[in-house]
Amino acid sequence: MPKPVIVLAFANEPPGSDGYLRNLDRELTALKQLLHRAEDAGLCELEILSRATLDDIFDVFQRPKFRNRIAVFHFSGHAGSQEIFVTNPEGGKTSEVHSAGLVPFLGSEHSLHLVFINGCLSIQQAKELSRCGVPAVIGTLQAVDDQVATDLSLLFYESLADGLPLEEAWREATLQMIAGKGSHKVERYYRGLDLTTEETLPFPWELLYREGSESVKEWSLPAAADNLLFGLPPVPSHYALPEAPYRFLSRYEKDDAQVFFGRSRYIRELYQRIISRQSAPLLLLFGQSGVGKSSLLSAGVFPRLESHYDLIYLRRSPESGLDGALLKALELETMPTDASSLLVRWLELEAATDKKGRIIIIDQAEEAFTRPSKNKPDEWTNFWVQVKNIFDQPNQRPKGKLILSYRKEYDSEIDKMAADFRIEREKIFLEKLNEKDIIEVVSGLTSNENLRRRYRLQIEKGLPQEIAGNLIMDKDSAIAPVLQIILTKLWERQVSE
Repeated sequence: MPKPVIVLAFANEPPGSDGYLRNLDRELTALKQLLHRAEDAGLCELEILSRATLDDIFDVFQRPKFRNRIAVFHFSGHAGSQEIFVTNPEGGKTSEVHSAGLVPFLGSEHSLHLVFINGCLSIQQAKELSRCGVPAVIGTLQAVDDQVATDLSLLFYESLADGLPLEEAWREATLQMIAGKGSHKVERYYRGLDLTTEETLPFPWELLYREGSESVKEWSLPAAADNLLFGLPPVPSHYALPEAPYRFLSRYEKDDAQVFFGRSRYIRELYQRIISRQSAPLLLLFGQSGVGKSSLLSAGVFPRLESHYDLIYLRRSPESGLDGALLKALELETMPTDASSLLVRWLELEAATDKKGRIIIIDQAEEAFTRPSKNKPDEWTNFWVQVKNIFDQPNQRPKGKLILSYRKEYDSEIDKMAADFRIEREKIFLEKLNEKDIIEVVSGLTSNENLRRRYRLQIEKGLPQEIAGNLIMDKDSAIAPVLQIILTKLWERQVSE
């Protein structure tokens, strides 16, 4: 799979001149180091135009090597509402590149996900780029401080190179900048600001999303490079390879983590939502029966979290109900009468350990509908009351999360109840395995030397594609269980031979 290309373009006035940007060389050097690390990790290709001319910018997009592959275009230098200033090939001061030509040109590059114009007064160009089709654009509202522009750029691309999604990388960069410089000292961000004004000014950089392209918020280098587990903690070495690598109709457990394949995208998504302080405290994971929700949690996510989090996995039972599962997860025997007691208990448990937080997972929550407790007629209501008491105050929430897992046919009811109680939540729909996922599962045991040496599995050329094609054809089939049956039978046949 071709890797995404990041183009960095820089242009400066001659040293010693009035418009010379002293921090531009520092930005170039630091970004080169940051993104070369991402390049070495296989996440991207980097193309640097250190003294970018008009021809350089157009040529880089037209090169056959980069055609339809440039995902990020970054410009640092002087800019205005309708132009950027690039290197003059004849020497001397920079020359103008007008947005009337540049904007539609960049807007026609369908591979672009982000354009960052890190120069003064570029918000109008950012708006035009957004209207022309670029999914995400960063521009500036006013003339900005040179050093602040450099620092913000480095913070943003460092997070992007670490594998964070675009929106989260931008949010972390801006929050870190504000934390360091404050939100009330606006003169630290702006250049040439009239300090006599009483107007309250906003943060001078703005990230715009084109209407209909909001999915770009989740765009990341690991996803674009098809290296979705990049940057995530590896499966701990104490998880040995299981004797049999396939589970037939059983779910994958933590001890099967080394042979669990096909769900990298969801492993990354769940992991990032769990560790993010900005994500909702309640995560709703749902999918059709047999799609692999429990396996995803147990074999895909938990082993990568256990070193840093306390993980409490429970299945809802008719005897204890949902609120009983919550009590058990918080190591309590009876429901307290004080509304804040569960919150206090959760915070106490987190304070008593050096882990980053307590993650509580209640699986098979739909059984509160299918196998209701006779002695708990108001099971759902009582549960939501307790959840609301825990998460109602954003500044007092636990560091961990609550994850509810259930079958998709109950999603509308569960989501509506959470909405009625005004509980902040995020939803993750686990889709059926697609063709690419199936190929990864079938080929998984040959993906590294350790697995090849342990299982000595021989896979005929074209077999993964053939299995994937046959399974995908039947749109109504439960793909994951059928695939496990097929692979278990093939494995048993090889062992017997």
